[in-house]
Amino acid sequence: MKVELYHTSTELKRLFRQEKGIRLATRVRAVYLALKQKTAPEIATLLGYSRRQVQDWIYAYNQKGLDGLKDAPVEAHAAS
Repeated sequence: MKVELYHTSTELKRLFRQEKGIRLATRVRAVYLALKQKTAPEIATLLGYSRRQVQDWIYAYNQKGLDGLKDAPVEAHAAS
């Protein structure tokens, strides 16, 4: 899988180890593993997610870096 070099593998490893949020840490770890030449099916098995989900995370990272891996903000609905 092609991974854009926004961060080195050392930086990604540090980021996923320091990240407090499990969701973002898992996504960063997926990018780290892809950078280490693991395939999407291998990463999916290691992390317990679908191959497609892993591919989506790598695509998002390639498009926007770490910002692409963060959860989208939830819009608050106005009270009626």
